[in-house]
Amino acid sequence: MLNKYDCLKKLAARRSDGDVVVTTMSVAMPWAELSNTALDYASVDSAMGHAADFAYGIALAQPERRVICLNGDGSTLMCLGSLVTFTQSTAPN
Repeated sequence: MLNKYDCLKKLAARRSDGDVVVTTMSVAMPWAELSNTALDYASVDSAMGHAADFAYGIALAQPERRVICLNGDGSTLMCLGSLVTFTQSTAPN
């Protein structure tokens, strides 16, 4: 069985130099141990539930970059309405 640390290690190994990674809550600290670039954004503190929103905005503003959002179930549930926006106006990346 995979745990989140194993999954994050696999993702870090496959990440390209230009990829933006937005993390939140319980994944932010483990990801910070694996990656430390200017293209990492940890959405913690008062922004629970908005990592996907931030990642989507970055994807629209930077269409040449791959944007990866590591969002948990609780954060996703806090902003379910965002999923409607994402599906109606998809970012090319």
